[in-house]
Amino acid sequence: MLRTFKLHPRYNSSLNHRLAIPKVQFSSAPTFPFRSSSLKQQWTPANNGSPGELKIRYLVPVLFGLAVSGGAFVAAGYRCVQKQDILRQRLARVRQRTRSFLQDADTLQAELMREQRDMLLEKKRVLVARWQRYVDALGTFRLLPAEVKRGLGMLAQQYVALTEAERTMTGLIALNVVVFGCWQLRRWRPFMSRWFCHHPASGRSVTLLTSCFSHQEFFHLTLNMVGLWSFGKTLHDFLGREQFLALYLSAGVGGNVISHVASLLVRRYRPLMPSLGASGAIYGCVAGTAALYPTASVSIVFLPFIPIQIGYALQALVGFDLLGVLLRWRIFDHYAHLTGVGIGLAYLQYGQQYLWYPLLRKIRTIQNKTRRGGGGENGTIPLIELQPPRWIGNK
Repeated sequence: MLRTFKLHPRYNSSLNHRLAIPKVQFSSAPTFPFRSSSLKQQWTPANNGSPGELKIRYLVPVLFGLAVSGGAFVAAGYRCVQKQDILRQRLARVRQRTRSFLQDADTLQAELMREQRDMLLEKKRVLVARWQRYVDALGTFRLLPAEVKRGLGMLAQQYVALTEAERTMTGLIALNVVVFGCWQLRRWRPFMSRWFCHHPASGRSVTLLTSCFSHQEFFHLTLNMVGLWSFGKTLHDFLGREQFLALYLSAGVGGNVISHVASLLVRRYRPLMPSLGASGAIYGCVAGTAALYPTASVSIVFLPFIPIQIGYALQALVGFDLLGVLLRWRIFDHYAHLTGVGIGLAYLQYGQQYLWYPLLRKIRTIQNKTRRGGGGENGTIPLIELQPPRWIGNK
């Protein structure tokens, strides 16, 4: 699951992945990439600048990472507040129809979840209608063979039938696949290696973000995306789309930032290497899932008869990465792994209480100040803060 990079045929890359399959407490049997290799590559003019040109920067990459993470959470918070406004308006109409008033938090939460379900169903109907209008407007579609038309129609129906979490994972996977396809175009490789692969001494900070969605090897892409589909859905269902995407991006960029700084600090003992991939983000999803379901059983795909609790498996991964840091192993990006795990665990433990809900309250306060009139006392609209369902935490 670590980021790998290969730019020239003379550099050989070897991937050594391990998979684990959660056995319980998941809707499906996901696979779990334990580790992958990173190519060791020296500084070359074609990739990162003129020979010997090392741009050692610490502050700018750190500020860039903080800006990306902060911007992601602010955007997610605004979107979440907008969705809450829509839910509140729908609930107001329900109250008017039924002439009933919600008194307790459990009833309010049940009504909100019911309205969210209805909104998803309406969104699916809208997607189907849009697809039909697009097909009708596309004249070339009529020229396609009937089998192709049926296939496209089935794909559209399958996408509409996906849950919100599955659609989010599908979008992320599609983005990674598109970037992977660009890597396969020989003419694009100089551009991809410059802008979709991060080198600590390149002086470019934007690659801390773009490299999170970049894979060059098919096996590496497959393992990471299987891990995303497996564990991302569970975390998405708990956090919601906006909060999940902000955490996913923060874990990915945060892992890259810490790896960048650590690589520069130990460059006398460990050669600087370019890197790419979604290692930090995926490890954040794994850690978050382990925090929610520490007793869920997982097993290595090659040893399915030996179940291991995901909490213990995560501890083994952390121990392996710590050992790699101490022994200065060059084949894995242990800093990105450890950072992703740390961000995932820390956010699941403290993030909602000290970051997410205070952020939503701040956004609501700003919106209320700019409103003229509105709902609630003194023209304000109170914030909906739903607590996790009671079954969360019952291990």
